[in-house]
Amino acid sequence: MRLIETAATFDETLPSGVTVTLRSLSGPLYQAARMAAATRARDGEAWPEGLDRTNEAHRLGVGLAMLNEELARLGVVGWSDVEDADGAPLDCTPDNAARLAHAMPHDGAAIHAAVTRRVAPSIAEDEDEGNGSRQP
Repeated sequence: MRLIETAATFDETLPSGVTVTLRSLSGPLYQAARMAAATRARDGEAWPEGLDRTNEAHRLGVGLAMLNEELARLGVVGWSDVEDADGAPLDCTPDNAARLAHAMPHDGAAIHAAVTRRVAPSIAEDEDEGNGSRQP
């Protein structure tokens, strides 16, 4: 197994064409994003009009969208070519990163996928899985 350096940052081009710089989220940061999204969904924050709170699929969808926003809030540390409604450059802040993930759901999903790829250790083809012991 090859572990990825968790302190490293990396660039990802999102479906909208925006390039973001992401930091790898360690276990505690990743779990914090999950818990923040779960709390927001449980408390009924920002439920879109027309969704049924008793519908399991709607609850899961809202929770996933909120998770994408929280992962963007914690993971995005820089970007290029993001503007506000007036065309002025928009500062990369945690709140603005979450707003990007909310406004552009495909970008939020891409951030989620990129962060998840970096959280999960990579298995090299020529290495055994497991605890490193070899059977005779």
